[in-house]
Amino acid sequence: MFKLFRDRQLIQSDTQLSLQLRQNGKLKNAVGHLVEDYNLQLEADSIVIQGALGWAKQKQMTPLNLMILRVVMLTVGRFYPNQVRRLLQKLLITGKDAAPFKFVRQLQWQDGAWLVTDELKSDAWDQVESAGIGGDQTSIYVVMSRTFQRGQLQPWLDLTDKAKALQPGQILKLQRKL
Repeated sequence: MFKLFRDRQLIQSDTQLSLQLRQNGKLKNAVGHLVEDYNLQLEADSIVIQGALGWAKQKQMTPLNLMILRVVMLTVGRFYPNQVRRLLQKLLITGKDAAPFKFVRQLQWQDGAWLVTDELKSDAWDQVESAGIGGDQTSIYVVMSRTFQRGQLQPWLDLTDKAKALQPGQILKLQRKL
């Protein structure tokens, strides 16, 4: 992900590619902004990042889950708080399962502007319900992680029609000059 500022003003907020897929009747989200050790190449006027999209965690803290958490904290959590914290982090925050989509993002400085090239490859595009790039995605549960930022007001870049038109093995490619 990146944020581009000019004269202290936010020009572009980009939290990477995001796909919504229907698998076995359920909607799942594959996103590129989850933390991982991506392949990174830094040069004088370019940055290239490569990796796999990851499945966003679907687990939510419902009222029932919060009640169960209270019971766990009053019993086991009193004696093993760090173990309970680590378990909750693994369930709700960390641990990325790779989705079957490989991305390459290249940011090049050319003629006083950034040229951003995104490529996404998959062996199957038929399950894609929607595709896009947003400026405000968050795919993990972190208390207070959704405080307001101006980037949330930027519209999504809808790539659904492009993604649905692709055949297996084809690459979704997008170039933007910022």
